[in-house]
Amino acid sequence: MQDDVPVYINYGIGRFLPMLEQFAEFLKTVPLNTFTVQSNQAPVGIIVSPRNNSGIPFCNIAIALLYAARGYPVTIIWDDLEFLDPDGETQNRCVGILVEAISKHSTINFIQLSGLEEVALDTSDEAYLQEIALNNAVWNVRNIVPTEELDFYARLSFEAMCTNAGKIKHLYDAHTFDHCVHQSLLNNNGGVHKYFANQNGIRVSCLDASNGRGMIGLHDVQGYFYDVLPLIDPQSLFYLFKEEEYKEHAIEAARSDHEKRLYGHDERSTQPVDEESEQLDRYDIVIPLNIFWDTSALGRNRFFASPYEWLVETVSYILSNTSFSVVLRQHPHEVHFKKFNFETGTLLGRDLQSRFGSHPQFRFVSSEEKVNTYHLIQQADLVLPYTSTLGIEAAMMGKRVIVESNVYYADQPFVHKAESIEDYFTQIKNGAQPSVSETDKMNGWLLYYLVSQTPFVHTSFGLDPVDIQKWTTSGFDALSNDKALGTAIDCLASNTPYSFSNGKRLLEEAIAKKRLVHDTHLAYHT
Repeated sequence: MQDDVPVYINYGIGRFLPMLEQFAEFLKTVPLNTFTVQSNQAPVGIIVSPRNNSGIPFCNIAIALLYAARGYPVTIIWDDLEFLDPDGETQNRCVGILVEAISKHSTINFIQLSGLEEVALDTSDEAYLQEIALNNAVWNVRNIVPTEELDFYARLSFEAMCTNAGKIKHLYDAHTFDHCVHQSLLNNNGGVHKYFANQNGIRVSCLDASNGRGMIGLHDVQGYFYDVLPLIDPQSLFYLFKEEEYKEHAIEAARSDHEKRLYGHDERSTQPVDEESEQLDRYDIVIPLNIFWDTSALGRNRFFASPYEWLVETVSYILSNTSFSVVLRQHPHEVHFKKFNFETGTLLGRDLQSRFGSHPQFRFVSSEEKVNTYHLIQQADLVLPYTSTLGIEAAMMGKRVIVESNVYYADQPFVHKAESIEDYFTQIKNGAQPSVSETDKMNGWLLYYLVSQTPFVHTSFGLDPVDIQKWTTSGFDALSNDKALGTAIDCLASNTPYSFSNGKRLLEEAIAKKRLVHDTHLAYHT
């Protein structure tokens, strides 16, 4: 491991070792010798790998234990391959002791990746690794503007993945699993596992949780929200809105949540001021920006090499080829990350200001400015989102929405999905189009409800040191009886969208509550 490798997100060995001790105590509460494999259960692989002294390996081992307690034939895939982590050797040594002990005293098997043979990579493999190396770099450096630092980390990531990929490729060529589970399908070797497993017909899912809330992704990154799409498809087994009552409540709840966001009164105080509080100049086009290091935004472009390239070329085209004015709004939540020096949007804003700031038709609105994004959208004709849910809301507000990325709502009829760079720019030049139909709006509200209400696993289980202390202290029985986490594990195992199981529960509870209120009022008046 090079001494000069930059590590940007690191909990530190001083926090890792106490988590290790807490997890070792937790293992004493696990009835390892009672686990039995049921013959009707398909084999599962749980990928366990350290990352920057976080609690990730302990979470993944715990997931393996929960699967084994349900009777699944479980194999821990111990990814001990080096990946730009200065404390990697120490963490792997600790993880190895845990994995070997668990395997010795239970039905859980393990495969140590460093001990596997290597398989040669082909040019398509290397091209994919080159592509996802940038994702690793953006996540770690917290910047999308090209710099020597970003290029350096992307190159190091590519080299590390190329070194590791031969063994990971061999793993999935030689072993069969119904599905595998990992914490992340983007960071470190996560994307490499997904790529080679998928080539062998193996599903790789993820479960990521921290600070009381988690999400799962059945086939891809959890933040991509692909799992919710079957829930609005009447032809799908997971269509959630067969009952008209469910549909009506979901639309009502979505409209209510949207209304709260307009005024910054939602749970996360999305906007710093309400929609009517300020009088900015009107701009024809609004580009609402993502937090670009967040998982929902990594690797989403279709026609551009990066989100930075997308922004620069798009703004340049608008200012050079149309008479439209354009405003870019930094994500309001980025103001909360300044104390951690996660200034992705700030660095981007400086770069864009240096390029376009002198143009009278251009404006960049920082996260610190008391500006409401919905106010900008309300006045505009056209909205160009990246992967923001604002794309749905803008369409519901009657605005023309054009998307270039692979965002989950790209194929919905209330937006226009560009077919090429040329088509993207042509559609922008054409400007506003007729407003969204009421039928399309209904699906838009349903989708908005699903992504804002149903995907979240509310659980004390998580990877942060504070999380680790909570669930390890409570013991294995408490973890096994965590209903939300149990539902998440069952969904992962059965390939069922968590939003379907959780959404059905939420809708049933809401409808029951409405009926109770109605019956109580009726009884009172009677």
